[in-house]
Amino acid sequence: MRTAGQPPHHYSRVGKKVYLCTMKSAPRQMLNSVIHTSARLTALKDYLFYRRHFRRLLKRLGMPTGACAGEQEHLRYWKQLSPHVEPYSYRLCSHVCHCRPHVIPEDIGHNAIEPVLNPPAYWPVYEDKNMFPRIVGADRVPRTVACRIGGGALLDDHFTPLPEVDLTHCADTLFLKPSVNTSCGDGVKKFVRRDGTHVGLDDGTPLTADYLMAYGDNFVLQEGVVQHPFYAQFNASSVNTLRLIVYRSVRDEQHRVSAGILRIGRRNAPLDNTMTGGCYVGIDIRQGVLGHFAVDRNSRILDQWNDIDLSRTTFQLPLWNETVRFACEVCSHIAHHRLIALDIALTAQGQPTLIEYNIGGFNFWTYNILQQDIFAGETDDVVQFCKNRLAR
Repeated sequence: MRTAGQPPHHYSRVGKKVYLCTMKSAPRQMLNSVIHTSARLTALKDYLFYRRHFRRLLKRLGMPTGACAGEQEHLRYWKQLSPHVEPYSYRLCSHVCHCRPHVIPEDIGHNAIEPVLNPPAYWPVYEDKNMFPRIVGADRVPRTVACRIGGGALLDDHFTPLPEVDLTHCADTLFLKPSVNTSCGDGVKKFVRRDGTHVGLDDGTPLTADYLMAYGDNFVLQEGVVQHPFYAQFNASSVNTLRLIVYRSVRDEQHRVSAGILRIGRRNAPLDNTMTGGCYVGIDIRQGVLGHFAVDRNSRILDQWNDIDLSRTTFQLPLWNETVRFACEVCSHIAHHRLIALDIALTAQGQPTLIEYNIGGFNFWTYNILQQDIFAGETDDVVQFCKNRLAR
């Protein structure tokens, strides 16, 4: 007869060990089940969201919403990673650029590809802008004037407490931005020197230590970049950055710049992203040549931007090979992630400078609509790589 507290197996040590392991693993199994269910619900939510989003976008652009050529092949291909494949992003890209079946559905990109190539467990430190100088090298990013981490004291670029904030010898333009949980330029403040004092461009507020302490618990104050004249011609009020995609191959572990766009701010805007009214222009990454149309946040195709006729002019990007090499060198320091979006500015002296990089929240559709191949011909390999890991 089994006494209380004894396992319901034979009384050998082996049986007791198996029983104890089973008891210990039960909560873990339950947790894994909850996580798996939660992931499936998230994937379904994203599928429904992007299905509605791209359908509405097609209607807004006056494009047909019905099935188009190559769609069934597209759906069959992506069902390798998800039972649900929304078709409207493919229809949008097909109407605009007659794209290939390997166009990546946005929801599958977020839920089945990005978490495998860029494991979220490693995001927090890599994404903290205050860690950029330490991860990729201080000589590759704008100089830090002051920063704050976790609500502590004001620190200098060596994380040493600042007795005071002295901006006398700083650049005339400074940017204050949150260092964590940022997107689309939210919270970014631009300061310019006026009568010897740095004041906010939008409201004229003086930049002081008290202002910084009230701004938030995690931020970085950086010197602004004086951009190269080539990029300034598109819009002088914003630093117009190259968004370059670097993919580290699942086949040979080599870094490649696989896609790219030039982000251009609207006239008189301080930022270059589409959420503040800017546009993007595709880049032929093999030659470093700018495309002949711009695209806004609503996927409208524009021949002109800020009175520059893109359709009639061929723009060769300066120091393109050096910029590509710089991007790959930066990503060689980001060990845990394979798909990285870098924002790079070219200084007036012709030096590529990293403004920031992004390892989460990838916008697959931006490159889909420009018919760019973010996996450099290895989409089949990436799908199989992700499929194998998701099955574990």
